[in-house]
Amino acid sequence: HQGGESNDIGGIHDTLVEVKFAKRWDLFKWIRKARRVAEDKGLRRWAIFAIHGDRRSEAGREVREVMIVDATFGAALLAYWHDCCPLDLEET
Repeated sequence: HQGGESNDIGGIHDTLVEVKFAKRWDLFKWIRKARRVAEDKGLRRWAIFAIHGDRRSEAGREVREVMIVDATFGAALLAYWHDCCPLDLEET
């Protein structure tokens, strides 16, 4: 989407989820949009899955996929994983 509001925002439980494919990112723009849409929908949390738009290129293979979340939500997730489900980083 070039500058328009996203139409691929969905949700998982009470978390807004946005998935974007792009070769270049203005993450601050999408963070503002995700926060605004989440607030408008009465959702407490949001996440953006940022996926490189050209996964065949060297940059695309290096960047791959990332997830951006609000810091408070991210800290809660890390605490939950630490207490409940430790990750084996060798397998990820």
